[in-house]
Amino acid sequence: MPLEVDGFDDLMRNLKNLSGRIDQKTEAKAIKSGMKVIADAYREEAERIKDDGALLEGIKESEVVNGIGSVYNTAPHTHLVEFGRSAGQTTYKDKNGVERPVKWGITAPNPIFGKSYLNNKNKAFKEVAKVIKEELNL
Repeated sequence: MPLEVDGFDDLMRNLKNLSGRIDQKTEAKAIKSGMKVIADAYREEAERIKDDGALLEGIKESEVVNGIGSVYNTAPHTHLVEFGRSAGQTTYKDKNGVERPVKWGITAPNPIFGKSYLNNKNKAFKEVAKVIKEELNL
């Protein structure tokens, strides 16, 4: 049976046809390979961001559990890069108890993870299919 994939719907249709033939080890290996495609694209985008390197270093891939895995970022400012922020101000008390004003400006959104996923999802689906083909000798 040929395993041709052109997007998520084709991948899901083919996986349903192969149900029962794919064990958890093969499933996890295939999902991990697709996650790696997305993570590598995310790293490429993150290299362009001028920060202290935390954004790039924070890119992680989870373990695959029950057929689910994820690519995520542990950098504390990831959401600010991805979604931007509005301007604002507040005050804080310094170590001497003096209230000091803090102001910040607008930061435009730079959806690097969103771009990485959208631009590489079909490549990731094809990678998942390739690993399954190799593991099942299709």
